[in-house]
Amino acid sequence: MRRLGASSLFVAKLENLWGLHSLAASYGQRPSGILGLDPRSWEAYQLDVATLQAGRYIENKLGERDKDGRPLHTLQEILTPQRAESKATQYRSMSRPGIRKVRIKPDGTWDD
Repeated sequence: MRRLGASSLFVAKLENLWGLHSLAASYGQRPSGILGLDPRSWEAYQLDVATLQAGRYIENKLGERDKDGRPLHTLQEILTPQRAESKATQYRSMSRPGIRKVRIKPDGTWDD
């Protein structure tokens, strides 16, 4: 299994990319340049693209409005990772007609 490097962990957080996007836009520089990456490297290109995509995504979400002109999203809710569905909603309930418990014997069979 391949181990994630520090840059992968940095890019995995939307909050990090948003901060880098804002900084790069404010100073008119490439995100990779701010972090000191070689501008001709593949890593620099990948970081720039990831930062641009994350930044545009957040900007577009912040620009969404309801019919009264109020924002639909806050920056905090965009940057906060969504919790995975609880297991209660992930699987169908076992308490419904036609479902019954059976005891499985050591040989792998059960009684009807």
